[in-house]
Amino acid sequence: MQIKIRRFRPSDAEECGKIAVENVIRLFFDVQAPVATWDYIEHYFPSGFLESSKENKRGREVWVAQNAKTKKIIGYVRFEKAKGKRYSGHIGNLFVKYGLRGKGVGKKLIKHAEERIKKKFNANKIQLFSVCIKPSLSFYKNQGYTTIGKIKRVGPKSLKKCEKTLAIKMEKKI
Repeated sequence: MQIKIRRFRPSDAEECGKIAVENVIRLFFDVQAPVATWDYIEHYFPSGFLESSKENKRGREVWVAQNAKTKKIIGYVRFEKAKGKRYSGHIGNLFVKYGLRGKGVGKKLIKHAEERIKKKFNANKIQLFSVCIKPSLSFYKNQGYTTIGKIKRVGPKSLKKCEKTLAIKMEKKI
């Protein structure tokens, strides 16, 4: 499959939201995601969570991956200048359509984000948080990221799986 990386457009919001919701539901609930309605997406991913704006002082950008043949969105990455960090960027989201993991989509998105962060922010390092599950940690480690810290709990306290899940702070020098 050929993958094209392009800048996010407001018309991409619903499809990107569906990809994010599916990944989050599978991660925290270990079940297949229901059909995500726009109301559901808006509740968890409010309007503007992806979009760059003039008010965004950290220079947020969002790029989507699409199947070059079908033009369907198959993933996205969101990044910005790290808060309070002089020479670093922060990758806030990287989601790939669930059935297309392991096909190079995430690798292509993260490489694109790294190049943009280096150029746009004159950054020499990138930070991100990864949920503490083997596929995610392995992916980032294979891209050159190292663990620099841990966060004890992510997600609502009512979710037992979330209480056990650690978020790992990772960094890569570029």
